[in-house]
Amino acid sequence: MTLGNLPSAMRNAPTSEAMYLVALLPIPPKKKKLKQRQKDRIEKILQECLYDVLLPLAEAAGGPVEIDCCDSKRRSCHIRICGWIADHIEYVKLLGLKPQSCPKCEVGFRDLQTVGRDWPARDYQAYMEKRLDADDGNLRSAEELGKLGVSPFHPALSSLPNIRVDGLHKPDLLHGIHLGLTLDILEWTVAFLKKYKRTDAFDRAWLSLSPHVNFERFTKAYSQITQWKGKELRHAGKILISTVAAALTAPSPAERAPFRKMQECLLAYVNFHLMVQYKFHNETTLGYMTDYWEEFTALREEPFRQFRPTAKAKKNSESYTRKAKKDLEDTMKTFDGTAREKRTEEASKLARIETEAKAIYDSLSSFNYIKMHLPNHFTSSIRAFGCLGGFSTDAGELAHVKQLKDGWRASNHVNAYRQIIDFYNRKYQFRIRELNLLQVEREQVDETLTERLRNVFDSFYTAEERRELHRMN
Repeated sequence: MTLGNLPSAMRNAPTSEAMYLVALLPIPPKKKKLKQRQKDRIEKILQECLYDVLLPLAEAAGGPVEIDCCDSKRRSCHIRICGWIADHIEYVKLLGLKPQSCPKCEVGFRDLQTVGRDWPARDYQAYMEKRLDADDGNLRSAEELGKLGVSPFHPALSSLPNIRVDGLHKPDLLHGIHLGLTLDILEWTVAFLKKYKRTDAFDRAWLSLSPHVNFERFTKAYSQITQWKGKELRHAGKILISTVAAALTAPSPAERAPFRKMQECLLAYVNFHLMVQYKFHNETTLGYMTDYWEEFTALREEPFRQFRPTAKAKKNSESYTRKAKKDLEDTMKTFDGTAREKRTEEASKLARIETEAKAIYDSLSSFNYIKMHLPNHFTSSIRAFGCLGGFSTDAGELAHVKQLKDGWRASNHVNAYRQIIDFYNRKYQFRIRELNLLQVEREQVDETLTERLRNVFDSFYTAEERRELHRMN
């Protein structure tokens, strides 16, 4: 849990302790080997846990709450649950949606790659009413929920008082852009370079860049990196244009057109990728950002479509073809007609099978997936809540080390949940006390306070003094 009215630079800084561990949810077993009834039970238990944890906060949002502050003053505070910082998969579980559903609008599953079109906003209160009707046996309500990409189970957030569920979703730069689209673009770009035998030149350019302000040079070639972090992909977005340009030098006459189109598409995405990280926006920058995204979506088809197919697309297409041909073979055994009619009927059905198999392959190899739709809501989110960096999951991912992993290592691994929370609470209280004393020292309330605090906290030493102190110890 964190406070949304803190400046984002302070809220996302690991040393500010602005994120507090409230509870540990139970870890369910992997769902792949479970029956549907067991999966539904797991979802129900998780939603019940969320309801119990958040109910006191939701009830407190109904009026002012008296809180004792660290400066010995009591203030009347108004609590509002205004957002949930998470990646897309966590959002669909929290909000009761299907994996390819947009949390903000009712876009259809086949229109996720469409740009420049407005869709109806989601009405989570209406979904709750339809779920209740479906529970009572109303098949029409259940069918409508399925068409809208809404799951049948009841999410806890929709049942809590004083919460606007439609305002909880916030764009996530880490998983939506850096570990999402940027990683996809990198993979398609490298596949394009492999096709034209330019990967060696790309790796050389990748390694040749020297460190700069807000950029750390890569020590491994792209082909040697097996696992990416968000920070690495932020740096990769800054150098992608230059390294690709270096790899595509001296094209042949036949290569000039595809190279130019690929670089134009890549430039549009990189410009968009850099602009979404701006800390301040106005209508001009938002207009540029929207234009770059629309330009990328208009240019992506020709250079990257051939590299979009996945193993799943090929597997599903071939599986459908095998099953359809086997069913056709069984049907033809009982066909009542002449040999010529049989051949004509069989050829017609085989052509239909090939068409449908191609449609399955194309549907899974197109740009019609949720990561291509979510950037359409970035502009409206920035207008309502400010820069996107203030709601990224970077801070939460980094806080896992202090909040969970350190406590797990210090526990005896028996009934570890309680030990993790107790361990974190003790560390957190000491750290908050230290931060309070640091603030008092900055305000110079007591001239002798600094010397006394230096005997307790090494935070009051300079970096050079801390290194010297560690060498002496």
